[in-house]
Amino acid sequence: MTDIMMVLACLNQSLHPTALRQLTVVAQALLAMTGRVTMLGLSRWAGKGGSYRTLQRFFNTTSNRSAKSQYTLSGLTVSEM
Repeated sequence: MTDIMMVLACLNQSLHPTALRQLTVVAQALLAMTGRVTMLGLSRWAGKGGSYRTLQRFFNTTSNRSAKSQYTLSGLTVSEM
């Protein structure tokens, strides 16, 4: 889990703090889940800060945030992860 948190820390400069917080909640919920992954399941596993409405807002953001995230993560080498 700490490896994921270090990778997410690299996005600190390129993402809005709200989007980074939402991404962190989604990533932690995804790692905790087993079986079918749905938004309802994510909201149940996410705990505090991961309501169904928050997940809707996160997945409904513009692709510009997604492009910035992918660009930042693509700069990381495998050895850094």
